[in-house]
Amino acid sequence: MKKLTLIFFALLFTISLLPAGTIANVIAHKDLLLTIDRGTTDGVEAGMKGIVNAVYKEPSGEYTINIGIFTVKKVSPRTAEVLINKMGPGLNPDDARYVVFEQDLLPIETKAEPRAEPKSRSMTPEKPAENADWYLDQGDKEAEAGNVRIALQHYQKALALAPGSLVAKEKCSEMQKEIDLGERKGKFSEYLEKADANYEKNDVKFAFLYLVEGLRIYPEGTAEIQSRLTPMAEKYPQEIDALLTEKSKELKDVRKQIDAMLGRTETTNPAPAETKLAETKPAAVKTSVQPNKYSEPFLQKIAGKADKIQQNDKGFWEAVFPRNITMIYIPEGEFSIGSPAKEGDADEHPRGLGPR
Repeated sequence: MKKLTLIFFALLFTISLLPAGTIANVIAHKDLLLTIDRGTTDGVEAGMKGIVNAVYKEPSGEYTINIGIFTVKKVSPRTAEVLINKMGPGLNPDDARYVVFEQDLLPIETKAEPRAEPKSRSMTPEKPAENADWYLDQGDKEAEAGNVRIALQHYQKALALAPGSLVAKEKCSEMQKEIDLGERKGKFSEYLEKADANYEKNDVKFAFLYLVEGLRIYPEGTAEIQSRLTPMAEKYPQEIDALLTEKSKELKDVRKQIDAMLGRTETTNPAPAETKLAETKPAAVKTSVQPNKYSEPFLQKIAGKADKIQQNDKGFWEAVFPRNITMIYIPEGEFSIGSPAKEGDADEHPRGLGPR
């Protein structure tokens, strides 16, 4: 009987010491008060502390971040209530998914403390449990190794321990920006692949729209967008013009960039003075001048494709196309051929009239 009693007390003592790193799931929450699925039978005692974690899922994968420090307030046999008493700014307690009991954060009476050594022997200093600088150092090491998400977790722990730390805030911000940049790059590459796939199927509409979405998500990839958009516009000019007209409202935020890539001017400009002769009042017109404004069949034919048509200082009509290509229209008729007297080479005389 004495032996059984000793075994019982030994088991009871073992249970009361909660191992560091023990995980408990959050089964309910109310503001900063969380309910976890471990209690006195698991060795949980009032006053114990640890880290509160949240789990976030994204298309690129799942990651965990620390959102605060908790303290056990009330314990039942199978559950316990814990209070988040240190939480980083901008974090939401409703996101808590599980808690981790940390040995360095447990009350002293529950730690398996080593016996004091004689002063004559050197002692290894204990790792600082609630030291934000320690987490900052760990975050720096992970960041240098390229483990951005793990670095962010360390920085967030530092921020939870020292909410007023400007260093922790800035490092969290930098890591989050780097994560966001990587996600935008990944989405951009995905849209480029989809644009290429649609272009191979001669589906210009969706190839163009995927390029537009890629430009919105990752403006830094303008060169890659242009390398695809320019040949597309050269091969399918009418289709691109139709899309720009049809989607004019939806494209307002990126229209300037698209026009710059295609070497075009702005979509609307005041009409040049030469084109206002037959108008009763000034009006803003599209740079692609309406065909019915010209009697010459050739000008009517190109008016819908040119960015601008105007008369030059010699009275000839000039048509300016994308990428600043200029063509001068010379009507049919007679013209002078050859050089004036005392000018030009011997085979350029006499000057006379030639057909146009």
